[in-house]
Amino acid sequence: MLKLIKDGDRIILSYESETNGSLWIYYRITDKGSVKLRNTFTLTSGELISKEDEEDEFAPVLFEVARKKDQYYRFPKNILGLKDDLFIHKDIKKI
Repeated sequence: MLKLIKDGDRIILSYESETNGSLWIYYRITDKGSVKLRNTFTLTSGELISKEDEEDEFAPVLFEVARKKDQYYRFPKNILGLKDDLFIHKDIKKI
């Protein structure tokens, strides 16, 4: 399951798997340099903010996917595979 969470000046993507665990994400980033989640988000170690928890293979994996710039959260184009960065107003209620 993917969730986007507003956390102060940034938006965090939280990924949890109910069947496969989440350790594979860390291995994929280490091996291939990036991981693509839900055919939407391409993420690297640069966005990764959580650490591998070998004792809890189902622990959520956290990535910073946007940072606030002035009145908007800026999603870098490479994360979403877009031509340009995506800007969403800071007052958005539901992500």
